Amino acid sequence: MEDQQRKAGVIWTLKGRYGDGVIIRSLGSVADCINAVAAGRPFLIVAEDLFGRGRTLQRLAESTGEILGGIRAETPMNIVRVGASTWRPAILGCSARTSSDRAEELALKYVQDNIKGLGQLETNPHVAEAVSIAVWGYRRTI
Repeated sequence: MEDQQRKAGVIWTLKGRYGDGVIIRSLGSVADCINAVAAGRPFLIVAEDLFGRGRTLQRLAESTGEILGGIRAETPMNIVRVGASTWRPAILGCSARTSSDRAEELALKYVQDNIKGLGQLETNPHVAEAVSIAVWGYRRTI
C-alpha cells in the first residue's frame, strides 16, 4: 500500500499479490473493495465498538457509516462489535486498561510475529489493531 498526496487529498493504492492496484479515494471505496471480495456472499464484519466523545465520536460514527452503508447496499453481512477491553486481553495478552499507545505497540509486535503477507502494512499501527480485532473475530467463529 502506498499513499500519494493529490490536490483532492491523500489517496491510497492497494497492490495485490500480482502487482495490480486498487485506488482508494474514500471510505466508500473500501466498501466497494469488500463488496468485490464478498461477491454477494454473506460476509462477517468484526469491528471495534465506537468510543470517544463529541467530535471524535462523531467522526468515528460517520466513517463507520460510510463503509457499512456501502456494504449493506450490495452484500448481506453480519456485524460483530467488540470492545477494546475484550479483544486486547484476548489477543495481545494485556490488561483491559492498557493505554492506547501501548496497545498499538503490542498489536504491531503481535502482527509482525504472527501474521504473514502484509508487507509494509505490518508497520501501520491502525492496520495492526484491525488485524488483531479480525483475529479475535475469527477465533470467536471457529
